[in-house]
Amino acid sequence: MDEKFDPELNSEKLLQQRVTTFKKAISDMIATSKSAYIKSDSKSPRERHRLYTKDEIHRIVERGDAIERAALSEHFFSVSGLYKRIILHYATFLTYSWLLVPHVKNRKDKLKDKKITNQYDEAADFCASFQIERKCALFAKDILVKGAYYGLIHDNGEYIAIQDLPFEYCRSRFKNQQDIDIVEFSMKFFDTITDANLRKQILQTYPKIIQKSYYNYKHNNGDAWIFLPAEMGIYFSYFEEKPFFMDLIPLLDDLDDYKEIDKKRNLQALGRILVQKVGTDGMKLVFEPDEAEEMHEGVISMLQDNPDIDVITTYNDIDLIDLSSDDDEKTTIDSVQDLIYEAAGVSKELFCASTDAGLLYSLNNDLAMMMILGQKFAHFFTVLINNKFSSKKLKFKFLILPISYYNSAEYTSKAKDLAAFGYSFLTPILSTGIDQTSLADLKELENELLELDESLKPLQSAYTQSGKTNAITAAATKTANAEKEEVEKAGNSEETEEKEEKEDTNDGGGEKEK
Repeated sequence: MDEKFDPELNSEKLLQQRVTTFKKAISDMIATSKSAYIKSDSKSPRERHRLYTKDEIHRIVERGDAIERAALSEHFFSVSGLYKRIILHYATFLTYSWLLVPHVKNRKDKLKDKKITNQYDEAADFCASFQIERKCALFAKDILVKGAYYGLIHDNGEYIAIQDLPFEYCRSRFKNQQDIDIVEFSMKFFDTITDANLRKQILQTYPKIIQKSYYNYKHNNGDAWIFLPAEMGIYFSYFEEKPFFMDLIPLLDDLDDYKEIDKKRNLQALGRILVQKVGTDGMKLVFEPDEAEEMHEGVISMLQDNPDIDVITTYNDIDLIDLSSDDDEKTTIDSVQDLIYEAAGVSKELFCASTDAGLLYSLNNDLAMMMILGQKFAHFFTVLINNKFSSKKLKFKFLILPISYYNSAEYTSKAKDLAAFGYSFLTPILSTGIDQTSLADLKELENELLELDESLKPLQSAYTQSGKTNAITAAATKTANAEKEEVEKAGNSEETEEKEEKEDTNDGGGEKEK
């Protein structure tokens, strides 16, 4: 017989021994359960990958510097799908359809002048090949995420390119007399490239003025910050150098917490407890603690691949434990999302449409918001194009039209209505996504090469009727009126002849009677 239950021991010692054995068995069963069900890393994916605490987030949002704010916003742009969708919604809201308008300074000069025409063609070709639509969308994305965009213009005489500058090593504090923002660039950026050969290669991609400035900074104890020439530096921001949707980040962080809570609650709702009762015969145990331990381990082994079931081995009755949370403890994720959309000023219907109420007003508000940036981009390209292609006789005005992916059809319709009054035949075409250089090429392809203007006749309308057609119509009307007058004259002449003939007849009859 097992010495642990030697019948020669007195009852007190036997009881003490059984209690000790029972405690050990319970401890072993708990250990077995933990090893089967508890993961080696108990932290959630959010906890393992979280870079900012709640206190850090609130500090940066409220009083952080520009670099801290930009880094925080970039982090949430990469990890929060909702934050990214809101940013990209606004960054790509406009189609960035553009119109290049030439302006002749002296009215005596005509646009048909060969030299002026060549200038316009060069400027228009530049706009068409520069991928302005894509660049503007990238500018807008950086402005909304970081608070500003910094760039560098490369112009070697044959082509113009734009190079992004690192946000952390740029600033803009001044404007020149033309109200152009002056960009400052820190040479310390190149010190972050530890590989000397790689640093040299990267430096060669920058203009000579930057290469010389870095040499002066490293070898002559020069200032790390340099002012880029106005025609070289690019700076865009909204009204202040701050991520536009910075105030959403604490709410987004809370939303992630609520999702974790909701996930845990759902897992708890799925959980079940399997109660294994080994039973007693009055005050006598049917199974000894070590036997109950073996039974417990056996059940655990059978169910270890099912994380939703826990096992309790007991000698007594036990009540079922509800692991789900009470209703009043539940968090409503939808309400938090509504707060985020409200704070962002974007309609929830854009991402999860249910009704059309208020959607139109929200889109018009979004259009007005993004046209502020659109006008800044238009001013930048106006200056860039004039620096490159203008002359004493010709200047250019670059426009970005207020067209979004949501109002393009409406804009086209209104532009056609204005075209009926002679306003512009070009703007309705631009609203369809065709730029003005492609339009000329398209018409040349259709009329000169394919001769579609001869084989495909458009229906007559206010937009297709020519002056010749109007003249023909007027001539036909005039001819019809003349014919009417001739008919009336002929009718009057016949009436006169009949009257005279009748009078002659009457006169002849009277003489005969006499």
